[in-house]
Amino acid sequence: MTNDWLELRQHADSGIETIKAHFEGHAYDPHWHDSYLVGITLSGTQQFSCRRERHRSHPATPSCLNPARSTTATRRWRGASPI
Repeated sequence: MTNDWLELRQHADSGIETIKAHFEGHAYDPHWHDSYLVGITLSGTQQFSCRRERHRSHPATPSCLNPARSTTATRRWRGASPI
């Protein structure tokens, strides 16, 4: 059994999506978002690909993904996307 969880919301006025999640080994297949996604890695390391480049976000590192850009996510991490 895994302790993975995810909470995804979209701000009513701006349309910006927020995610608060905890993953242990979860990976996303290539996907995109309809609006901007802003996030902060709280613990662990998030590894993701965007625009054919691999990126890593470490604790206290913010991330911003543009709409309609294909992205993936892997590795162990816990993150939040505050508005």
